[in-house]
Amino acid sequence: MKRLHQNSPAQRMLRSRAGRTFIALALFGAGACAKRDAVDSARAQGRQPSDFPEVAVDAFQAMDGGVTLTPDEVKGRNTWMMWTAGNAEFWDWMARYGYGTIDLLRTLDSRGRSTRFARMGLVNEPGFRAAPRPDTLGVWLDEPVEATPSGIDPRVYGRASGIVGLRLFPNPAFDSAAAKRWNADRYYGDPNYYNDRTLVRPYMVGMACAFCHVSYNPVSPPADPENPKWDNLSTYIGNQYFRASAVFAPAMSEHSFVYQLMRAMRDGTLDTSLLATDDVFNPSNMNGIFNVGPRLAAATEEHMAGGTLNLKGEQPVMQVPHILKDGADGVGILGALSRVFVNIGEFHQEWLRDHNVLVGGTPQHPFEVAQLRVLGRDRESRGEPRQVLPSCRPAREVGRRPKRQGVPHDRRVGSDPRQNGLRRALRPVSLEQTAPSRRRSHVA
Repeated sequence: MKRLHQNSPAQRMLRSRAGRTFIALALFGAGACAKRDAVDSARAQGRQPSDFPEVAVDAFQAMDGGVTLTPDEVKGRNTWMMWTAGNAEFWDWMARYGYGTIDLLRTLDSRGRSTRFARMGLVNEPGFRAAPRPDTLGVWLDEPVEATPSGIDPRVYGRASGIVGLRLFPNPAFDSAAAKRWNADRYYGDPNYYNDRTLVRPYMVGMACAFCHVSYNPVSPPADPENPKWDNLSTYIGNQYFRASAVFAPAMSEHSFVYQLMRAMRDGTLDTSLLATDDVFNPSNMNGIFNVGPRLAAATEEHMAGGTLNLKGEQPVMQVPHILKDGADGVGILGALSRVFVNIGEFHQEWLRDHNVLVGGTPQHPFEVAQLRVLGRDRESRGEPRQVLPSCRPAREVGRRPKRQGVPHDRRVGSDPRQNGLRRALRPVSLEQTAPSRRRSHVA
């Protein structure tokens, strides 16, 4: 074999950061194609469906105009707001192997709470405030100022983080060796440290549906968008202020291609196939789930085939309501709800082997429902359609267009001074204002 000269272009490429990145991506892509049985953590730990009870307490009663919900609808809204389906492990994996993109624990940095909405478009959780000091592990987490509703098991739902839709879990891998190595100052200030794939963080952060879908109720906007109250929030309207670049690439240089890709997504939009990487840039806005009843009544006939029929409730011919604008619910509402949880990291042990996350360049493999049943994943668990279904039930009642109570019909939306304040808060993060600088950086 011919030996490469020490100063040859090939050797220089191998020593360069770009070369090391290329090799890492190639190796990761090759590994992504290997198939072997995958087991999710809950099954590996011997946990049963009864270990994941639904919550009947109406923890978010003030939301959605204080609408009265049935017990099943309350459970559904709680699922929407808090259930992460075990995806905290996936987002911890992304923090280590996501090539310096998203680290949700850093997103929670409490020192940025006062500008979190302006910078990221994220919704601060009511009942919290910016922490005056880090916790005992040096992590900056928002501080609760109100009691947590009783009956919510943190082993199942995690605990509230200070950002709506993000739930905090202890990291079981944070043992004595990890604690000895942990350095909070370097975690917040040293890219070489927090981008180290071997770093074990003390917490994992799970993502619920609410992270992308909860936003301000347009008929009851907050006086201060950085400090909303629960009665200012809607579960179903869709977060039209969500900023992908600030959430998914906060520490990346504006000269990075990945940053520019994220920045090209307008506020309130997201390419939902970004992680799976279908090689198509297709951001769309966060769905507002309005008029569910009429949409259900206007269902159209669809013919199902292949692996779709392995989803629970599927029939070869079905009446399918089209609620999602991109047709993602063409397999029916049960299949669509199941897909959402998989899409944000449920059973990532299998999911990561079907796609070369973020990078692509390798063939994709189906996330086979039949195979999941063979592996024992198919159970009447909180991640399966039968139990996820309640999360759509409040939409039948809550998912109506917001109506002002006691407000004349000729009063235009926007005349409320609180809405004007919301607009002012949003001005610093308008994409149109920053478009020229983004175009320049593309050219550069």
